[in-house]
Amino acid sequence: MSTYNGEKFLSEQIETILNQTGVEVNLHIRDDGSNDRTKEILKTYAEKYDNVNITFGEAAGVGKSFMSLLYSAEPADYYAFSDQDDIWDADKLWSAIQYIKEKAKITDPVLYCGNQKIVDSDRKFVALRLPENYEDHGLMGGILANGYAGCTMVMNHILWELLQDKKRRPKMQFFDSRIHDEWVVAVAQAVGKVIYDPVSHMEYRHHNSAFTSTDSLTSQKN
Repeated sequence: MSTYNGEKFLSEQIETILNQTGVEVNLHIRDDGSNDRTKEILKTYAEKYDNVNITFGEAAGVGKSFMSLLYSAEPADYYAFSDQDDIWDADKLWSAIQYIKEKAKITDPVLYCGNQKIVDSDRKFVALRLPENYEDHGLMGGILANGYAGCTMVMNHILWELLQDKKRRPKMQFFDSRIHDEWVVAVAQAVGKVIYDPVSHMEYRHHNSAFTSTDSLTSQKN
């Protein structure tokens, strides 16, 4: 998780991550130079939980912040990005892992991407981000207009090894113009497999202070 001035919704999101079922979670958070109460909230969680690790950094921007976390992560079976203001279903990570096991070979570099329930600040349902039959447009389509959201992504260890390999990394300046999830999707499409789950296992808050946005919404009632 990368944070920046997220005091309003941060605690609720951290709780949903720590309460994931069926998996063992290690939560790594990098704060990108917050000047509100975000740092105090993070310190409280780090003191309370052994599996919450905090890094405080200078403002680098969302793409660089997330990639710094990915590069410094400890080896694990799976890796996921998290926004600071969403709400995860208790089975978000477990469902993604089961989907990967079902749809891909164990030797594949795999990136799971899920759908999103868009909600407002009060958690009122607005829309689904992607249609059930969303079409993956491949490497070039992903480079030009990536439809997948980083906060839904779960990758396996094989893909993580390729992404964090120092010989294969782009310069960090690359992420001044391209956000982290666009790069991860492009790598997965080029060397591995991207699998899309039309079912949403999270709520994505759409509010004025959010630092990422949704470009397409599929209007649809619950």
